[in-house]
Amino acid sequence: MPGRANSHSELYFDYQRFVSFTRIVRAIETTTTTTCPFGTWNLNATTVAGGNGVGNAKDQLRWPNDLAIDSNQDIYVADTDNQRIQKWSAGSSSGITVFPTNGFPLSYPTALFLDQNKYLYISDDFNFRILKWAIDGSEAVRIVAGGNGSGNGLNQIHSCHGIFVDNNSNVYVSDYYNHRVVKWIPGSSSGIVVAGGNGHGSELNQLFKPMGIFVTSDDVVYVADTLNHRIMKWVPDYLSGVVVAGENGSGSNLNQLKNPSSVSVDLYGNVYVSDITSSRIMKWTPGAIDGTIMSSDLSGPFGLKFDKYNNLYVADSDNNRIQKFSFSSTSCNAGEQFMTTTTNQSVLKTMCIITLGFVSWRLIL
Repeated sequence: MPGRANSHSELYFDYQRFVSFTRIVRAIETTTTTTCPFGTWNLNATTVAGGNGVGNAKDQLRWPNDLAIDSNQDIYVADTDNQRIQKWSAGSSSGITVFPTNGFPLSYPTALFLDQNKYLYISDDFNFRILKWAIDGSEAVRIVAGGNGSGNGLNQIHSCHGIFVDNNSNVYVSDYYNHRVVKWIPGSSSGIVVAGGNGHGSELNQLFKPMGIFVTSDDVVYVADTLNHRIMKWVPDYLSGVVVAGENGSGSNLNQLKNPSSVSVDLYGNVYVSDITSSRIMKWTPGAIDGTIMSSDLSGPFGLKFDKYNNLYVADSDNNRIQKFSFSSTSCNAGEQFMTTTTNQSVLKTMCIITLGFVSWRLIL
């Protein structure tokens, strides 16, 4: 298992308990939601899952990394350190374990993605594979990426911190230790590199331990380039990407990011980022030098998603809970709201945010 870096800060996976550490999730499933271009959210969140201390009881979570929300507003939580997926029905005070099922034990689930056909994709991280599970239980669980051990072959995954699934059921995998994003076509036995894959580094054709990913309808890939403290945009068939947020060093200023773990993009090109080590959610408008802060009172936030009403949900990992930031419907001008289009994970409403995906690790300084 990877250990402490000698010369720089490093994220690494070690799920044993330590006296002190900062956790980071990447995760990153992504769901797109839209609202008006200048929509706002209430900075005071409500707890919708967990928040009852750390533990494995039905009303508790232990370092949740990611979440997904279905059309009934039920929440699926990657309860990472409890090795389970919990379903919290809307308004309930406790959850039920819906996964693992027989024959598919989990080893640190780190990322989720729920598609429009109600398949839940799960990063089974320490088994180096992505699982596809019908939430109604109508089909057997399938391996759709990886499952060939840890390695750098195109049929392998070496720790996944972000999943995105497009409308053609192509599965995009953020391959953390291989510094790349790989696309798996349905039924294929190996993937295709669509971002990175040129070793770790800070050049525009490189990534350094990527986590969250988001893919637009025209196959543009956005990547949380975690240890480069930036968000990258990769156009199909291009050999390098462009920076759309961060890359001003590691820090908490408005023009900086510090270990971003998740990313989402709306129809206006606004970029939404889970900035783990700075414990905040950021929004970057196209061409902006600085981002704006969208959330407060978080500690090590990982996965974030938007529901069909544009409310923002965050895996508040260090606080062992899921937080909901309500969307302010009065922040849109007349005529801007309720413009509806459909996309992958849930219904894309109006035009503002897109949900992200996340991952889970620890930051050793």
